[in-house]
Amino acid sequence: MCFDILFEKEQTMFSRPAKHSKAATIASFQISHILAKHNKPFEDGSVVKEAFIEVGNTLFRDFKNETEIMSAIRELQLSRPTVTRRIEVMSQEMADKVKHDIMECTYFSLQFDKSTDMTDTAQL
Repeated sequence: MCFDILFEKEQTMFSRPAKHSKAATIASFQISHILAKHNKPFEDGSVVKEAFIEVGNTLFRDFKNETEIMSAIRELQLSRPTVTRRIEVMSQEMADKVKHDIMECTYFSLQFDKSTDMTDTAQL
């Protein structure tokens, strides 16, 4: 009986960091998605993290778990190479979904529009 309680406590101790790590990874993907959606440079991920840390010190000052919140913010992986990898993963996932959807279609249609560029050259 005593061992069950110890095992549960030990399991909780090991699962808590994994939950934080998973949450930090998901947050990193979300921020990377926002940067890509707004056509921002991938280096801006570190700026976002710096801003989070700065405002976090002020916003969460009176919270009981301020150190835990700030630790979670510091765990965010938002370096330029990481943001680049995250966006590449999201892009590949989207391309795979489009390919899968096209392969599953029985019929599909294409619509083309002819326009001219600034030199009056027709573009399809």
